[in-house]
Amino acid sequence: MGTAIDPRQVIGHKVVDAEGHKIGQAEEVYLDDSTGLPQWVTVKGGLFGGKEHFAPLDGASLVADELQLSCPKALVDGAPDLETGRHLSAEEERTLYQHYGLGDRGMSRQPTSGMNASGTATGPNPGMTTATMSTAGTAGAAAGTAGAAGMAAGRRPGADKPAVGKKDARTDGMRGAAQRAMTRFEERLHIGTERVETGHARLRKHITTEQVRQTVPLTHQEVRIEREPIRAEDAAAMTGEDMLTEAESEVTLYEEHTVVTKQNVPVERVRMRVEDITEEITVTEEVRTERIDLESEETPGQEHRPRA
Repeated sequence: MGTAIDPRQVIGHKVVDAEGHKIGQAEEVYLDDSTGLPQWVTVKGGLFGGKEHFAPLDGASLVADELQLSCPKALVDGAPDLETGRHLSAEEERTLYQHYGLGDRGMSRQPTSGMNASGTATGPNPGMTTATMSTAGTAGAAAGTAGAAGMAAGRRPGADKPAVGKKDARTDGMRGAAQRAMTRFEERLHIGTERVETGHARLRKHITTEQVRQTVPLTHQEVRIEREPIRAEDAAAMTGEDMLTEAESEVTLYEEHTVVTKQNVPVERVRMRVEDITEEITVTEEVRTERIDLESEETPGQEHRPRA
């Protein structure tokens, strides 16, 4: 079991299942100790504080810069909760094989040492880890290649190994260097944003009634009696008119009344405009970091000598 996918194209990228459903983000790639091929990937789901689950790379492929697994999302979410960032034991690897229904494939090649975790380097995203062959993984791959070459040449596998009891200085030096060094890890805070629906806004037109008071001038006619005395010099001219008779004179009077009409006229246009308002908020979150301290033990009976 294994794949030839380059771990550098996996770390920090989106991981989807066989149906295209998003599972999470690839955090680490684990290599097979014997072949050096990527075999497992840890997938972290959720934005903050999500758990990492192991998923098999068998049958996986890169599609549009995304890692598509051959297993469903529910199977990955329900994977055993194993600690990441370290070497997998044989028992833990066996548990993963059983969970994903892979049987015991690969266990006969590496029955005890299990998987080799990836090293730490700068990946596609800051703070991520990218898979590289560790010293143990490189040695295992070299041993497998040497064994295959020996079989092809007719030699018995293991014939080139040093005799029992002899000391391999190179191996001891590598082991001693590994014991004198530690890898320190720390958490990096990555804050993203997501667009969520907060409400709806709409324009609604309805009719209201209000009282309008307006003063309008109206004109009407009234009759006034005006009396004008006749002068003596004008009386002689009226001798021909009827005297002491009854008569009447009529005049038509008018007045103005209010006439109210209503007319619909456009007065304004109302529209909605959506604006993006950007504000800054402070996010406070706890991150963990490892600290490495030096502890020394003095042998009883020996004096402490200052360093030169």
